[in-house]
Amino acid sequence: MEFSSSDVHFKVVSDGESSHNPVRTRGGGRRKRDWVIPPINVAENVRSPFPSPIVQIRSSNDNAVKMLYKITGQGADQPPVGRFKIERNTGWLSVTEPLDREHIYAHAKAEGMGLSEEPTEIIINVIDMNDNKPHFSHNPFLGCVPKAAEIDADEPGQDSSDILYSIRSQDPALPSNLFFINPVTGDTQVAAPGLDREACV
Repeated sequence: MEFSSSDVHFKVVSDGESSHNPVRTRGGGRRKRDWVIPPINVAENVRSPFPSPIVQIRSSNDNAVKMLYKITGQGADQPPVGRFKIERNTGWLSVTEPLDREHIYAHAKAEGMGLSEEPTEIIINVIDMNDNKPHFSHNPFLGCVPKAAEIDADEPGQDSSDILYSIRSQDPALPSNLFFINPVTGDTQVAAPGLDREACV
């Protein structure tokens, strides 16, 4: 099953606790240090026990130097404050409350703690769980139209934003089944005789 997603961006920094020399290879050259960040996917509106760990972020240098981790910006120490937090010594990133894709603040910036590592950006994919019912531009919808126009707050072009049309009722109720609506396109047709054209204005 496919889901759509929204992204939360953080830059994360680590700091060598002591003033170690840069890590070098056996040949004496500098060895490039990398971040170890697995893909991060979090479903929106999950009712987990909080805080809920979602991923451990590491520096490839953490075996040589004790690393400290920090995040700053929106969702961390700026509004909405405390939505995400990182365990200083282990790099475990946790979410502290249910996430709603439609209300995600999408960018956070880093604040350096030291010079041991360059800040890096991580991306958290917030998976859209299709929690928004579509609504029509007019309610009730009055008039004679070939197709109804819908609005859906879920991310467009994804399975979670698919809409199926149906006729729940008609007024007057008789004759019944007077109209037919295509469940995929929304095209509406007269399905039985008895429609008063002058009454449809």
